[in-house]
Amino acid sequence: QTVAISPSRDYWNALRKHADLIIVDCPSADRSDAALTVAPFMDQTVLVVSADEPDVKAPALLRDALVATGADVAGLFFNRAVVEEPPFLKAILP
Repeated sequence: QTVAISPSRDYWNALRKHADLIIVDCPSADRSDAALTVAPFMDQTVLVVSADEPDVKAPALLRDALVATGADVAGLFFNRAVVEEPPFLKAILP
């Protein structure tokens, strides 16, 4: 499957007529350019960065790239999510 992201202000303005709040979740910037495509049409952008990331240079470069596209970067969220299979799934997986 593929997804085409429309870099059109008209699309996002049409959505505004139907919802008070729209949250757009984009894939990681190291896997997709989606954030750079849609961020200029958002009211604000929040970056989510791994709390285990030892170097702040990459998130800072992304912030700068987003701002260069016209995005309003409102902040940064450090995420320390641990993904682990639930016990019932561990029991049936090899």
